[in-house]
Amino acid sequence: RRSGFVGKRNLSQTCSPGRQTLDALRNAFRKVFPMGAWHDGMAEALSCFYSPSRSCRMRISPSDTLVLVQVLAGVGGLFFAVPPIHADAPGPAAWGTLKSPVKRTMKTSFLHSLEHPRRWRVDAWSRALVLLILFSVIRVHSAQVPGRVDVWPGLAPGETTRQLGRAQPFRKNEVPPVVRMEQITRPTFTVHLAPEPNGAVVLILPGGGFGKVVTNKEGTEAAAWLHRQGVSACVLSYRTRNAPGESGWKKALQDAQRALSLIRQRAPSWGLKPDGIGLLGFSAGGQVAARLLGSEGKGPGLVGDAIDQVSCRPDFALLVYPWNLYDTARDALFDGITVPASCPPTFLLHTDDDPSSSLGAILFYAGLKRHGIPAEIHVYGNGGHGYGLREVQGSRIHTWPRHAGHWLQGVLENTGQE
Repeated sequence: RRSGFVGKRNLSQTCSPGRQTLDALRNAFRKVFPMGAWHDGMAEALSCFYSPSRSCRMRISPSDTLVLVQVLAGVGGLFFAVPPIHADAPGPAAWGTLKSPVKRTMKTSFLHSLEHPRRWRVDAWSRALVLLILFSVIRVHSAQVPGRVDVWPGLAPGETTRQLGRAQPFRKNEVPPVVRMEQITRPTFTVHLAPEPNGAVVLILPGGGFGKVVTNKEGTEAAAWLHRQGVSACVLSYRTRNAPGESGWKKALQDAQRALSLIRQRAPSWGLKPDGIGLLGFSAGGQVAARLLGSEGKGPGLVGDAIDQVSCRPDFALLVYPWNLYDTARDALFDGITVPASCPPTFLLHTDDDPSSSLGAILFYAGLKRHGIPAEIHVYGNGGHGYGLREVQGSRIHTWPRHAGHWLQGVLENTGQE
């Protein structure tokens, strides 16, 4: 208020940083704070303070706005409380020659208000205090909502290393590129809070045939879709099969069960509801999700801590082209894949031409139907396998998120999440 910065109705008349400033702010946050997508939201929130547009303000999440107000209050309080140490120091006019868009923005907002009769120069100690408050506030925020969470304390069960994995080379025919991570021995999940959250959160299990994890096409792209439903997301990078004799799904199932229990335990501190946790599995991740639904909320219990006692039963689930559920020799679901009466409401998606037979999804749906569990299944005529939320030439499979969104909103309304 003292600077005249607060309370202006049309800041575009005094400051118009535009996209250049937003990019500079975002890059600065990326370099200093490696916290997933949070720095993008914070940079946009900072930039939106200079924009009168409604659409810009609507993208600021409540958590980012709270932190932004705290940061600006701390920085502004120190900035304007410092006495004029050097009255003859160069005033704000000396900033006119600077090229940085961020510094030009600072000139037109804060420093412009410091023109005559008083010209201040904040000394090194004052700047250090400002940075201390800024770092402390952001560190508190990042401790509450971390960008990446370890599934296991220390080494994962049976592992001798802690490797986040390495990315396979991109394939030339894929646009946009698909990220495939392999040799993962340290399972983690990234937290993606919805800009306008309704309290629900979904654990996403990407596919990859258990030898790799497709983290964007079947991970973060699904998180972006969930955000449009008001739902937050956690994308799990589960352990991959690193030896020929490994089954693949067992370690992934352990990681998924533990991750879901972790999310339920920490949900209140992240502003989420522990009774509004869903599960979304693609391909091999869909098989893991199906096996998890049959575990009736019982985790692996391999650590012996409080998290082992937290139920890993999701409150709803989506199985998207679940891979290898159907045993052709037995004309039934594979051993270990069951549909107990405790299964939550479930959405299933498949295509008729998927090499992994749609009969697995159909039999799973039949099991839900027998128990009277609310469920919905869509089998498209074509589309193949591994499409995620992307378009497939000659198919309407890309319309499935619309059907899933309608189903999801209905489930959330019935469970009180809306």
